[in-house]
This record gives sequence, structure tokens and C-alpha cells, in this order.
Amino acid sequence: MAAWNHFATDAAGYLRERILTPRIGLLWLLVFAATAATVAEPRPWAWLAVAAAWFLLVFRLGDDLADLDFDRRYHPQRRLVRSRETSAFRLMLVFLVAGLVVLTAWVAGTVQALGLLLLVAALAGVYRWTQDRPELRPLRIALVLGKYPAWILLLADRPWQGLTLAAALAVFVPPALHELRAVGRAMLVPVAAVAAAVIAVWVLAA
Repeated sequence: MAAWNHFATDAAGYLRERILTPRIGLLWLLVFAATAATVAEPRPWAWLAVAAAWFLLVFRLGDDLADLDFDRRYHPQRRLVRSRETSAFRLMLVFLVAGLVVLTAWVAGTVQALGLLLLVAALAGVYRWTQDRPELRPLRIALVLGKYPAWILLLADRPWQGLTLAAALAVFVPPALHELRAVGRAMLVPVAAVAAAVIAVWVLAA
């Protein structure tokens, strides 16, 4: 019971600190709008809003868990870093991913849900590959940012349309600019490479 109370307190603190923020709120609006503009009719607006929020929660938590070693050094004040219940957070992430896969299957289809699983696996591979290689951190950040356009391309009813490319880039550029500002010029080439990859995927879809 004590461990559960600790986890509940830490989870609530984590949500306030890392999820329920103005920046994530704006990102949610952007992801929701881009998703709603490109999915098939009829559009289940309420479920798309839930899916966008769930998507951001899953990948924000996944990013933060993967970055624990980095954050222990550079952001020791963060709730997840100070928590003694990181195993519970990892278990929560598993259930959140499973729920997002089911929701994606319901909103968009089984193929898209399988694509989401591939996206999760790809990001896990990126985290593992770059874990102990600080020189690759800018590339890691850029690749992880690719989850936003990947989500749009994955759920789009007509991925070859110009609207889909515009929506995919619209959810990529603002977070990329934020990271460019935070990390510096080392992000330029990786960000440009990911943007080029998004365009290449769109061209292939056409």
C-alpha cells in the first residue's frame, strides 16, 4: 500500500510537471488538428482528441524513461528522476502502449495499429542504439521527433495528398525548432535529415 501511495503521488506530480503544461497543451492541439484533418470520414472527433492526448502521454513518458540517466545528471529535480517507483512507471507505460494500440485499431484500423507497434519498436531501438553515445544525442532527439509526422502519416486516409505532408511537417517543425533553440546548431543536420525522410516517405506513398 505504501508503494502504491508513493507511485500515485509521483505519477500525479509527473503529470503536472511534464504533461499538463502549456507547451504540451499547444502540441496536443496541433497533433489533434493535424490528425483530424487527415483521417478518414466520418471523423470521431472526441476519440481523435483522446487518441492525440494518449499518444503524447505514451511517448512523453517513454522519452523520459529512456532519458533517466541523462536527466539524473542534468535535471535532477524532475519528479521521475527522484521517484523510487520507476519500475511502476515502466509497467504503466506498457499498459498505456497497449491501450493506444487498441484505440488506434478502433479509430483507424488494424494495419495502423500494427504500424504503431513498429513505431514503438523503432524508437526503442533508437534509444538502445544511442544510450551510451552522447555524441549521437542530437541525432537521437531528431529521430525521436520523427514520431509526430509518423503518427500523421500512419493514420492518414490518403497519405499521398499534399494536405497530409503539410500536416506531418506542421507537427514536426515546432518541436524541432524548440530543440534547435535548446540544443543548438548540432541539431540542424539531424533535423533536416528527418524532415527529408518524412518527405521521402510521403513521395513513396504517392
